[in-house]
Amino acid sequence: MRVMSMLNRQLLITELVNNPILHRELKLRFYDHRLWWLGLGVTWLCLSVSGFGVLTIASSPTNSLDAWVGMLATVTNVTLGIMSLIATLMASTVITRERERRTWELLLMAPLQRFSLVIAKLVGAVSITWVWTIMCLPALCLPYAVGDIMLSSTLLLIAFVFLTQTFFATIGLFWSAIARNSRMSMVGSIITLLAFGLGTIVIDIALAQPWRLSFNITDLVLTQVCNPFIAPVAALGLLKNLQWLMPFQMAFQAISMAILLAWITRAIMWIEP
Repeated sequence: MRVMSMLNRQLLITELVNNPILHRELKLRFYDHRLWWLGLGVTWLCLSVSGFGVLTIASSPTNSLDAWVGMLATVTNVTLGIMSLIATLMASTVITRERERRTWELLLMAPLQRFSLVIAKLVGAVSITWVWTIMCLPALCLPYAVGDIMLSSTLLLIAFVFLTQTFFATIGLFWSAIARNSRMSMVGSIITLLAFGLGTIVIDIALAQPWRLSFNITDLVLTQVCNPFIAPVAALGLLKNLQWLMPFQMAFQAISMAILLAWITRAIMWIEP
């Protein structure tokens, strides 16, 4: 049984590397010059926000750690918001458009495991925002380079940005698998993203109140239930003694993403094209 399991894993990895559908999806993204121009615009925006924050803090008489922490949280939120929105919208149409073009049935008949097909669609959709995030790394690392931010906090937030945009892309892929057309899929994905965004705003406002000084572990659990994707940024900006929760939060996202991908793999088999 162990030998068969190892062989199946090796076969799956080989399929993912040599997946022709993945190669096609990557070509569609990376050969589109408009996406590169958009990526340059996003990079310029993030660098502008980060540079403005550095100049503001440097010229301020109170050059405190809290100011640098707040700046890093702001740059992270801007980067994360843009990347998550674009990744979600791209992933929300990868299956529905194939159905509208009457090519989805052909992909299902390809000699590939269904999970390989789902991963190819997901990676193809989110790959361009991964590259954009790499382009924005100078903006995310600037508070560490010139401020008092710890390297571990910066690396955790960078990993958080990559993981969270991938999770939201998985949500877009979920809507693409169950929706009848691209418009319905995009609307469902945007509503889901806005729901998380609204939860983020509410939590940020609540944590900014004076009573946040008495924020305890029970309140944190309720915060996770309301919006499980903002806690790491909130913990860095306002609850510095709770940064140890970030790895657990990222593990929660990874497990949730794996469950969604497994469900999508099954769903594409029984949902009518």
